[in-house]
Amino acid sequence: MKVKSGYKNVRCSKCNRTHTIDISKVDIGENYSEERPMGQENAYSGIWNDQCTCGNSMEAEIEIYEYPAGTCELVQIVNHKG
Repeated sequence: MKVKSGYKNVRCSKCNRTHTIDISKVDIGENYSEERPMGQENAYSGIWNDQCTCGNSMEAEIEIYEYPAGTCELVQIVNHKG
């Protein structure tokens, strides 16, 4: 899935600096697809990695839900380390 634009913020657990994730630059892959009352629901996820200026390694898992097809229902960070 190619995300045209979207941003989410995460904080470094070591220095508390805020990092902005540009979701359009994260490799997003499809997790599942299922039929629902208003059509197809598609779920995607990807992993973002970066290093903070303090040296802390950071990682966040991003999930995107599309329902009905073509409509972005939810973009969330489900797992953040660092």
